[in-house]
This record gives sequence, structure tokens and C-alpha cells, in this order.
Amino acid sequence: MNTAKPRSLFIASIPKCGTTWLFNMLAQVTGNTEVRLYGDPVTGAEIDTARIVHAHRESSPWIAMMHLSPGAWASKLFTDCDAAPIILVRNIYDVIASFNDEIEKVVQAGIPPHTTMIYIPDEYMAWETSKKLDFLITIFVPWVTFFLNRWEALDGEKHWVRYEDLVGDTHGTLRRILDVANFQDVSDDRIQQGIAAFSKDRSDLGYKTRFNKGVVGRGAAMLSDAQKDEIRRILGFYPSLDPVSLGILDEA
Repeated sequence: MNTAKPRSLFIASIPKCGTTWLFNMLAQVTGNTEVRLYGDPVTGAEIDTARIVHAHRESSPWIAMMHLSPGAWASKLFTDCDAAPIILVRNIYDVIASFNDEIEKVVQAGIPPHTTMIYIPDEYMAWETSKKLDFLITIFVPWVTFFLNRWEALDGEKHWVRYEDLVGDTHGTLRRILDVANFQDVSDDRIQQGIAAFSKDRSDLGYKTRFNKGVVGRGAAMLSDAQKDEIRRILGFYPSLDPVSLGILDEA
């Protein structure tokens, strides 16, 4: 029997990587206290790390998620609270395609589309799809490079997870994360129950999965060769980053 103390989980991700889906499955399976970090539900501004400290003191272990890069606080917080950082990434072409879907969906629902990463122009919805993708490549991909560089540079423990692996082998990916967090005693049946509770095929869950299409590989067909080249050009400014090993590109 495993006697190690269960740990907290901190999920950091690029948007549209299945973050909410992973968060809810892990919360269901582990029973960790859910910590909501964002003070503003629309913009996600001002992360309140005090909530994590409070949860650690009152009801450790906890689980939290965010779409932001680590600051100076990160390593100390993870060590002091015994939290395992899970870095969730996805093929950048698919991220761009899904991010456009998300913006269109929230605008149509009457919700301000602005995020912590980029400010969406009022004219966005009137643009042709190709211009929307150009905008996201120009404005959003640099944020992705910042995210990747900051997490790569962070000293200490971190565990990279690919969205493609999460979709292709959900049970196996959850098991690997659970092992990192000392939840080896969680049964396969309990993992399957968590997967079933938040199946990405369930349209009734809404915000609990936040899926648009969730299809692997559609971004490559949606983006032009010139747009793909531009993404590679931006990534090329950071030769220390390996986008293939990080799961951002399928091939160099």
C-alpha cells in the first residue's frame, strides 16, 4: 500500500488544451479541494495565490489551474505547498483554430472575449477567417513562446503533458499524473468513473469541459502554408526551445 502523502496539483496551460476537462477529471478522481485563482471571471486578472496558501493550511491537498506563466513566486509556492506542476500543451496549429472558435462562440453569446493574453478588437467578428487566424498568429503566438520559455526556465519539478496524449489515452495520462501526486492507490475503476463523468462527448456539461470541437489535427488543414511558416518563424527566435519535444509542433 502506498504510504506517501497525496500531493496538490497545479495545472498550467496554453488555452484550448483541455485544461478545464483535465482539471475536473482530476478533481473528481482525487477529491482534492478545488482552488479558483482568478479574481475576475472574465479577464482572469490578478491571480490570488493567497487562496492556495489558505487551502494548503485548511484542507491540503488542493488542485488549481491557470493560463499564465510562472513568476518568482512559483518555485517557492510549489515547494512550500508540496504541489506538482502539470504543464499542459497542444499542437499550436490546433490551438489557433480552437482559440478562434472560442472567441466566436463567446462573442455570439454576448460575453466580452478579452483574455489575459490578448485584447480582441471590436472588428474581429467582421473579419474573414484568414484574417482572424493572422491576428491570432501575430498577437497570441508570442505569448505562447513566453509561456514555454518561462516554464522551461523554472527550476525544480515540472511535468509536461500533451493534449494529444490526454485525448488518445485519457486513462493512462491520468494515471501518470496521479502517480506523480502520490495517488497510486486510486483504482482503475475510479479513474474510469472520473473520465465518464466529464466525457468530452457529453454536450450537457458545457463549462465543465469547455470543448469546441476538440479534434486533433484540424488546425493543420485550416491554416495556410504561409501562416504555418509564420508560426515557425516566430518560434525560431528561440533556438533553445524544441517545439517538437514540447508538443507544440509535430515536426520541425
